[in-house]
Amino acid sequence: MHHIFWFRKDLRITDNHALSQFIKEISSSESFSFIYIKNENSYRYYGEKRINFLYECLEELKNDLSEFSINLQIFSGKSLEVFKIILAEKNPVTVYVNEQVEPYCKERDNAVKEDD
Repeated sequence: MHHIFWFRKDLRITDNHALSQFIKEISSSESFSFIYIKNENSYRYYGEKRINFLYECLEELKNDLSEFSINLQIFSGKSLEVFKIILAEKNPVTVYVNEQVEPYCKERDNAVKEDD
Protein backbone atom coordinates (compact mmCIF):
# COMPACT_ATOMS: atom_id res chain seq x y z
CA MET A 1 0.00 0.00 0.00
CA HIS A 2 1.32 3.42 -0.96
CA HIS A 3 0.12 6.42 1.07
CA ILE A 4 -0.33 9.87 -0.48
CA PHE A 5 -0.80 13.19 1.23
CA TRP A 6 -2.39 15.56 -1.28
CA PHE A 7 -1.90 19.24 -0.51
CA ARG A 8 -4.54 21.50 -2.03
CA LYS A 9 -5.49 24.85 -0.48
CA ASP A 10 -3.88 23.89 2.82
CA LEU A 11 -0.25 24.62 2.01
CA ARG A 12 1.14 24.34 5.53
CA ILE A 13 2.52 21.72 7.87
CA THR A 14 1.20 23.25 11.09
CA ASP A 15 -2.49 23.32 12.00
CA ASN A 16 -3.28 20.86 9.21
CA HIS A 17 -5.84 18.27 10.32
CA ALA A 18 -5.37 15.74 7.53
CA LEU A 19 -1.58 15.97 7.77
CA SER A 20 -1.78 15.30 11.52
CA GLN A 21 -3.89 12.22 10.81
CA PHE A 22 -1.45 11.08 8.13
CA ILE A 23 1.49 11.40 10.54
CA LYS A 24 -0.35 9.40 13.23
CA GLU A 25 -1.28 6.56 10.90
CA ILE A 26 1.78 6.17 8.66
CA SER A 27 5.15 4.88 9.78
CA SER A 28 8.40 6.05 8.20
CA SER A 29 9.03 2.50 6.97
CA GLU A 30 5.93 2.63 4.74
CA SER A 31 5.84 3.93 1.19
CA PHE A 32 4.44 7.46 0.98
CA SER A 33 4.38 10.61 -1.15
CA PHE A 34 3.50 14.24 -0.63
CA ILE A 35 1.98 15.84 -3.71
CA TYR A 36 0.50 19.05 -5.04
CA ILE A 37 -1.31 19.25 -8.38
CA LYS A 38 -1.13 22.48 -10.36
CA ASN A 39 -4.28 22.58 -12.47
CA GLU A 40 -3.58 25.65 -14.53
CA ASN A 41 -7.12 25.61 -15.95
CA SER A 42 -8.32 26.87 -12.57
CA TYR A 43 -5.70 29.64 -12.67
CA ARG A 44 -7.73 31.53 -15.26
CA TYR A 45 -9.85 32.73 -12.34
CA TYR A 46 -6.79 34.03 -10.47
CA GLY A 47 -4.97 37.29 -10.84
CA GLU A 48 -1.20 37.53 -11.27
CA LYS A 49 -0.64 38.43 -7.60
CA ARG A 50 -2.60 35.42 -6.38
CA ILE A 51 -0.68 33.07 -8.67
CA ASN A 52 2.64 34.53 -7.48
CA PHE A 53 1.51 34.13 -3.86
CA LEU A 54 0.57 30.51 -4.53
CA TYR A 55 4.02 29.80 -6.00
CA GLU A 56 5.68 31.46 -3.01
CA CYS A 57 3.60 29.31 -0.63
CA LEU A 58 4.50 26.17 -2.57
CA GLU A 59 8.19 27.05 -2.37
CA GLU A 60 7.90 27.65 1.37
CA LEU A 61 6.03 24.35 1.85
CA LYS A 62 8.65 22.54 -0.18
CA ASN A 63 11.39 24.02 2.01
CA ASP A 64 9.50 23.18 5.23
CA LEU A 65 9.09 19.55 4.15
CA SER A 66 12.71 19.27 3.06
CA GLU A 67 13.73 19.97 6.67
CA PHE A 68 12.21 16.56 7.42
CA SER A 69 13.86 14.99 4.33
CA ILE A 70 10.50 14.91 2.55
CA ASN A 71 10.16 15.80 -1.09
CA LEU A 72 7.03 17.60 -2.30
CA GLN A 73 6.17 16.33 -5.76
CA ILE A 74 4.46 18.97 -7.86
CA PHE A 75 2.45 17.72 -10.81
CA SER A 76 0.82 19.78 -13.55
CA GLY A 77 -2.50 18.80 -15.06
CA LYS A 78 -5.98 17.74 -14.10
CA SER A 79 -6.24 15.80 -10.85
CA LEU A 80 -7.87 12.75 -12.42
CA GLU A 81 -5.16 12.49 -15.08
CA VAL A 82 -2.38 12.87 -12.49
CA PHE A 83 -3.88 10.14 -10.33
CA LYS A 84 -4.13 7.82 -13.34
CA ILE A 85 -0.37 8.23 -13.78
CA ILE A 86 0.27 7.66 -10.07
CA LEU A 87 -1.95 4.58 -9.99
CA ALA A 88 -0.13 3.12 -12.98
CA GLU A 89 3.05 3.18 -10.87
CA LYS A 90 1.75 2.65 -7.34
CA ASN A 91 -1.37 0.68 -6.67
CA PRO A 92 -3.15 0.38 -4.31
CA VAL A 93 -2.97 3.78 -2.65
CA THR A 94 -4.60 5.58 0.23
CA VAL A 95 -5.03 9.33 -0.13
CA TYR A 96 -5.17 11.82 2.72
CA VAL A 97 -6.66 15.27 2.10
CA ASN A 98 -8.40 18.06 3.90
CA GLU A 99 -12.01 18.18 2.78
CA GLN A 100 -13.05 20.94 0.43
CA VAL A 101 -16.74 21.79 0.29
CA GLU A 102 -16.95 23.73 -2.97
CA PRO A 103 -19.09 21.89 -5.57
CA TYR A 104 -16.31 21.70 -8.17
CA CYS A 105 -13.95 20.30 -5.50
CA LYS A 106 -16.43 17.61 -4.52
CA GLU A 107 -16.89 16.71 -8.18
CA ARG A 108 -13.10 16.45 -8.64
CA ASP A 109 -12.70 14.34 -5.50
CA ASN A 110 -15.51 11.98 -6.51
CA ALA A 111 -13.94 11.51 -9.95
CA VAL A 112 -10.57 10.68 -8.39
CA LYS A 113 -12.18 8.27 -5.89
CA GLU A 114 -14.08 6.46 -8.64
CA ASP A 115 -10.91 6.02 -10.69
CA ASP A 116 -9.06 4.67 -7.66
